[in-house]
Amino acid sequence: MEENKKKIAFIICSNDKQETEECLFYLKNLKVPEKYSIEIIPVYGAVSMAAGYNTGMRESNAKYKVYLHQDTFIINTDFIYELLKVFEADSQIGMVGCVGHRRMPEDGFPIDSWNTGKVYHNLGRCHQYEQGICEVDAVDGLLIATQYDIPWREDLFQGWDYYDISQCYEFHRKGLKVVVPEQREYWCYHDNKFSRLADYDRWRKKFVEEYQDVYPFKYSARVTENQKEMEALINSLSDILKQHLTRGEMQEFNTICSNSEIKQKLWAREFCEISNIYIGEENGNTEKNICQEDAKSTLNHLRRLRHLLKRVEYNAGIQEDNLREIIEGYSMYAICIVSISYCKNRKKIYESLRKYLCAKNIKVKEMLLLEQINKEETGLERQNMVPLVLREENWQKVSQKQVLIVADVVGKQNEKVLELCRNMKKQYEVCLVVRQYEEDVLQELDQMHIETFYMEQPMYLMWDMKEKLFRQFEEVLVVGADMKCIVEQWHRTNIPVKWYVDKKQVQGATTYSKNITIMNY
Repeated sequence: MEENKKKIAFIICSNDKQETEECLFYLKNLKVPEKYSIEIIPVYGAVSMAAGYNTGMRESNAKYKVYLHQDTFIINTDFIYELLKVFEADSQIGMVGCVGHRRMPEDGFPIDSWNTGKVYHNLGRCHQYEQGICEVDAVDGLLIATQYDIPWREDLFQGWDYYDISQCYEFHRKGLKVVVPEQREYWCYHDNKFSRLADYDRWRKKFVEEYQDVYPFKYSARVTENQKEMEALINSLSDILKQHLTRGEMQEFNTICSNSEIKQKLWAREFCEISNIYIGEENGNTEKNICQEDAKSTLNHLRRLRHLLKRVEYNAGIQEDNLREIIEGYSMYAICIVSISYCKNRKKIYESLRKYLCAKNIKVKEMLLLEQINKEETGLERQNMVPLVLREENWQKVSQKQVLIVADVVGKQNEKVLELCRNMKKQYEVCLVVRQYEEDVLQELDQMHIETFYMEQPMYLMWDMKEKLFRQFEEVLVVGADMKCIVEQWHRTNIPVKWYVDKKQVQGATTYSKNITIMNY
């Protein structure tokens, strides 16, 4: 087929009708530049992600192809315009992603440390360093766009992992650039529900062996037999919960969901939400119920509400239609719980629903519940933040002499943080978390091989890690103009902190640990 330079193809491997339809909904709402056309190619029943993407690639003559997960929703309607600008900026750019890794870890395991780009996801958002068009070693497969066709390595990767990272290195082999561009507005929302890693190490080992010509990767096991057994146990427990739902055995279902350990697990999140909604609806004697005729229908009913609320949040589709379906199909208990759990801009959700009810003169007896959405604008956000340094199972893999520096600003105008980095790097492995940065220092940090994470509010890094964070590092330095808020955040988690202000120790800090120092400029 002759290449069509004015066509963009969207290729999606699909095994979930509901998620795929929502993905297509957002694609059909994208703005298309004049003289350009788009085509959408869902691939059903693929034996692997690489095989499915090869099928889609061969079916299209589009110059530009966007490969995306069925649960990736492109919320920026200007996406095509912005993507074309990136490709047109440099003919050597072969691949574009939303999030990536500037320097792949030596063991080829990047998924817990993406450090460039941003994406909304169902735990909050990933928002790392990003300035202009940033070259990276690899990008996450939630969305990959290309302007050249290179076959996906289905001969090597017959599963659902490492097909994306492998493809990045196929482009590197051709001398093409893999990049993450600056996104002034988030491009995507990723509705990822559960990451299964049972086979991940198998494909990572293949990746490490295959791409030695690009980089001397060193394989070391990451996913233990215990983790594989845990995933099998999760599948078993998930099936038990679905059986209880289908049979209407809600007491047994609620008992499992009320377990404090279960509540904290991502895989159980939807089940726990159904349990909370059910209890509220039962106590409130509502006419609308979250539970449907079986588990599959109930989960689909919950997901439909999440999708509708996200459409309201992102101004997707006809808002009146979205709001009507929400109000007519769901109780206020369901609307409130799902909004607080999944929506970032809760105030917008609250205002949109309130205005719709007033305009239609609809009386809702649980109106006070609706106001909770507005009141909880920040209430539940912290528990949904994800640590950016290392997951617990990976701690034994790092140097025991590792230092964390948390800073307000890093830049040439203020050498404090750079000076600390230079000095610490002589003896320790350094991780840097920064709220603001100046572009001119990033090259120096790269040359020092210091992993740099960007966060709008570094204190949130501490929330989920709690005392575990401080066992990982030999020393933690927190540097900034006003770090009182961070110290107070630690106090709420009962974490001992050694706090210095202007080199004078705060009196009464007798329970603070010795390895943490907080300094003002």
